[in-house]
Amino acid sequence: MSGQGWCGNFADIDVSDGGETVVKKGGWPCVYVGSVDSISFKKSDGDRKMCFYASFNVENGSPGEEVFKINSDLNEFCIKESDFGGWSEYAIENAIGEYVRPGLKNLTAELCRTYGFKMSYEAYSFYCA
Repeated sequence: MSGQGWCGNFADIDVSDGGETVVKKGGWPCVYVGSVDSISFKKSDGDRKMCFYASFNVENGSPGEEVFKINSDLNEFCIKESDFGGWSEYAIENAIGEYVRPGLKNLTAELCRTYGFKMSYEAYSFYCA
């Protein structure tokens, strides 16, 4: 999961298929999983859950600068075992994505206030307008 990310807007999408996963580049701002720690397995209310802590690398610069706050926003995630047994990568990504995606709009607004004056008119109108 480390390195999995979610981005706000994609002005120029560079999609590469390195095998099984399609990777999109060119988005801004982005939030990436920094590290995953303290994986544990719990049982509550009859459900088996896998829990872990994830930190995030959060974009902290204008488009193209690739400046990040590293390993910030530590949060615990718990995923219920699937009906087929085990925990799917999709369920894990979905749980983290549901946490990250709502904050992208606020992050975009915050970074546009801070760095909008440094952007070209085209970049500002795409990312911030």
